[in-house]
Amino acid sequence: MNENYKYATHIISWLEKLGVPDIPLAKYAFLQLTESWVEHKNLNLEQLRDDLWSWVAVTMGTT
Repeated sequence: MNENYKYATHIISWLEKLGVPDIPLAKYAFLQLTESWVEHKNLNLEQLRDDLWSWVAVTMGTT
């Protein structure tokens, strides 16, 4: 097992213990990242980044 895989599984485990926020985009992003890191599925990180920042822009200042 290479070091990158060990690190990815450690971070995924840590995030699962903390809990992913109950926000559809957060859950989707976590799933996409997990599949990319562990299952080596293709992921457009730029698009995911843009989606997350768009969500931040829309919800900024609201709670």
